[in-house]
Amino acid sequence: MVEQLLEQVRNGAKRISFDRVPKKTFDSFRQLAKEDFCNDYGFALKHIMDFYEGILAKGTEPIEDALEALYVRVGVLEASIKKPEVIEEEKKKYNRLAPRKERG
Repeated sequence: MVEQLLEQVRNGAKRISFDRVPKKTFDSFRQLAKEDFCNDYGFALKHIMDFYEGILAKGTEPIEDALEALYVRVGVLEASIKKPEVIEEEKKKYNRLAPRKERG
């Protein structure tokens, strides 16, 4: 069973070779492949290409904005459980901090 899987991987594998890669760059790539992809250079290359093609976010701003909005929304829920009079104030705060598309 394992041998069959290994044979399928070998038969489906493509070969790629790079020349004139700076040593520091190659060492960094090998370290990335080792630590994050179990020495799988193909998946390490795919990960890098996903960044290049924009599939993975290059910056953390959208994530930080979403976390901030979530933090405020949780605050609104906590406030509504504790003190109903705080809800309106928290809603105003949420609307001010939330991304435009989420504002009500």
